[in-house]
Amino acid sequence: MAANGGDWLVAFHALSAAETLNVLTVCNTGSLATSGYGTALGLITYLSDTQRLGRAYFTQTTPYHQGSRLTALELQTLGIPSTMICDTMVGSLFQHHKIHAVAVGADRIAKNGDTANKIGTYNAAVLAARHNIPFIVVAPISTIDLDIADGSEIPIEQRPAIEACLVRGALYPLRADIDGRYEQAQVMITPPGLCTEIDNVYNPSFDVTPAELITAIVTEKGVAMRKEGDKVFDLGSVV
Repeated sequence: MAANGGDWLVAFHALSAAETLNVLTVCNTGSLATSGYGTALGLITYLSDTQRLGRAYFTQTTPYHQGSRLTALELQTLGIPSTMICDTMVGSLFQHHKIHAVAVGADRIAKNGDTANKIGTYNAAVLAARHNIPFIVVAPISTIDLDIADGSEIPIEQRPAIEACLVRGALYPLRADIDGRYEQAQVMITPPGLCTEIDNVYNPSFDVTPAELITAIVTEKGVAMRKEGDKVFDLGSVV
């Protein structure tokens, strides 16, 4: 997957040997979430390993912060140049920095190419389309569900309201114990009464990106693209 997507992206931009790519990702799709290289983060790692990556950008991915907790750790550990942004900064990033692609994973892909992924993915896809930035879904063939026609059939989990009202992390200024572990705390960032009922907080775990906003779907079998003028994918070549 990583090689298929990375090589396709280099060819898509017709890069010279000296040019590199800046790629934005959402959520965590690396070794911690999958295995080996990972999926979308694997594409970024592959570009780094082949000296074709300029910089990786990643969203915090609130409210559970998979980006700022997990993707940040993996990129730091791998020594990959990276920049974290808040979820609401994607549009500004596209306005002021050269981004060559958005690469995301998938929890489920419908027969027509509609893709469910962590909340915030659809926002990034809409903004990528506005700025003519390729939007790539990287996922194993096991993610493709040919039994569902489109994204409207993908169930979206509504998470407990309290998850959007709390953050957990190390106390700052940082204080480490004798074993080098930082003291942790959980704090509420909203008025206390807000999270008592689920109707007070809209907290879906995933959103669905329509196929027409996706440039390419990458699996271990290859890369699928929509034919010119089509709004759906023929996934036969990548399953």
